[in-house]
Amino acid sequence: MPQRPRVYISGPITQGDRNHNFHQAADAQRRLMLEGFAPLNPMGTMILPFAWQPEVPHGLWLEVDFAWIEVSNAVLRLPGYSVGADAELTYAEGLGIPIFHDIESLIRWRKDGLLAA
Repeated sequence: MPQRPRVYISGPITQGDRNHNFHQAADAQRRLMLEGFAPLNPMGTMILPFAWQPEVPHGLWLEVDFAWIEVSNAVLRLPGYSVGADAELTYAEGLGIPIFHDIESLIRWRKDGLLAA
């Protein structure tokens, strides 16, 4: 079985409508899975009982997210304002990880063979 490219899904969680943010990320995750990718959707953490506790500050979430970005083949940036997602993109750019703003471009990138080995 061919390896599935790992895609980190980056987007808003706390800014704007949280329900919309969650569903937008879930839809992207589903589509990426069906298209042969292995997506990581950090928006799924919104349902964790400790997600909104002060003991887990925003900076800690970013540290964990950065570790996943480091092993990703690409990042998909979903629409919406997000300081955290912007920081994730800056981090990915620094590592030379490709960033996409729509799933169609990500699919073309893979089909065109631009995925680094």
